[in-house]
Amino acid sequence: MPPDNTPVFSLIGDDFRAWRYILAQDTLDFVLRGSPAVSLLGEIRRQGQVLAQATVKLDPITGLATQSKIDFYNISRFEFTVQSVDTLASFDSTIWQKQ
Repeated sequence: MPPDNTPVFSLIGDDFRAWRYILAQDTLDFVLRGSPAVSLLGEIRRQGQVLAQATVKLDPITGLATQSKIDFYNISRFEFTVQSVDTLASFDSTIWQKQ
């Protein structure tokens, strides 16, 4: 989620929902495709230059990620595939640090 009081721009089409917000020099764009959603695309730009793009495949029944790829331009690529999901997993709230 964007910080409080950050303007969020959105667009809804026949088979997608898109939104954008801008923080200082960074522009963050997201597109959720399908109904039910089957993929989420994301892009981060700084001063107009693409820093990273992400593609996440979603399970249309659960909405959970099944596979993802993040390309960091001029740096590296990070990919993962989800083998299983434990919906009962939880984390003690004391491990999170608020910034």
